[in-house]
Amino acid sequence: MNRVAHVMAPSWEMTFLGLVWVLCAGVATFAATFPQGGRPWWGLFMLLVPLVSVGMMLDGWARQVLLDASAIVAAAMVWTRGTPEAVRAGRRYLGLILVAILCLTGGTLLVHSGASGPPGLWSRLAVSLLIVGFGVKLALAPFHGWLPGVAAAAAPMTTVLI
Repeated sequence: MNRVAHVMAPSWEMTFLGLVWVLCAGVATFAATFPQGGRPWWGLFMLLVPLVSVGMMLDGWARQVLLDASAIVAAAMVWTRGTPEAVRAGRRYLGLILVAILCLTGGTLLVHSGASGPPGLWSRLAVSLLIVGFGVKLALAPFHGWLPGVAAAAAPMTTVLI
């Protein structure tokens, strides 16, 4: 690839960020037509978009902190529905997201502290923590138990964002 084409080629982060903005524009358009949870929902939505946007532009721990904060904001968006089911689903989702954040942080710290090398207890623990953390965040089986409750209880556009 020549130098000009390399400079002009979009990075995966910018491509993903563009897709996020398109998704958020669609969500905002739908939410303006069909109420999602009133002012609290819109406030959380307006907080979520810059957290994800800035988080995608950064690297390392700053990216992880902002994207984890956006997951916590998304959990709060579930509550804005106001029903007992939404509160229960939001509480469960928040608890599991916090567990996922702890697992991912612990696994990342173990990897960066030199847990790599010959297979041993620390490297196995690091891999296990990363699998659980990503499994919960991405709702992969068998870590997807929170997803049906959130999908049923949250506002439709909150479910799309999660």
